[in-house]
Amino acid sequence: MVLGYAATPASDTVCGPSQLASGIGLQVFMTGRGTPYGLDVAPVIKVCSRNEMKEHWFDLIDISACGVASGEKQPYSDQYGFHNDLCIFNPAPIT
Repeated sequence: MVLGYAATPASDTVCGPSQLASGIGLQVFMTGRGTPYGLDVAPVIKVCSRNEMKEHWFDLIDISACGVASGEKQPYSDQYGFHNDLCIFNPAPIT
């Protein structure tokens, strides 16, 4: 089993096809608005960071990471000091 990570622009209609082209078999999509988004070729797991959104969009959002992203527990990358440089990827205007 190979686990790959594909970082692409944040626009729904751009990131999905870009990640499909890179060979993904499953997309974990973090949404801030509850976008009714999916891919025909690969399953999409939609994750939000607010329980209210999960409750409101119960038929669109698969997982609420509210308890995970609450700030109560420090992520392992912060605990061990693993940090990458910030790199903004935006080759063209995306709306």
